[in-house]
Amino acid sequence: DTLGHAMGDLLLYRVGDRLMHTLRNSDAIFRIGGDEFAVIIENIPDDKSIQNVAQKVVNAVCAPILLEKDKVVVGASIGISQYPSYAKTKSALVSTADIAMYEAKSKGKNSFQMYKT
Repeated sequence: DTLGHAMGDLLLYRVGDRLMHTLRNSDAIFRIGGDEFAVIIENIPDDKSIQNVAQKVVNAVCAPILLEKDKVVVGASIGISQYPSYAKTKSALVSTADIAMYEAKSKGKNSFQMYKT
């Protein structure tokens, strides 16, 4: 917002581009509104592997982004949920990831949290 609408759009584009270059071609990336993205990643063997991917995403998104003449630094708070372990429907998957995201935000910027019951 502080850089104007056009620069905000460019920033979102650059973040999306970083996500595409960080994740696998088989992973699905969606902008779900405002400055929020959702990612669907399949076939990850264990929690440690999930955490490694989340950390790569945090590192990629939080590196300074050059927008014309300005360097911009953004933060990332990532909520992680797993199907079918903690969510049996699409709606529950989004809801539990959202709960985890708010927990990540409460820990401070540039963090991730896995949803656990």
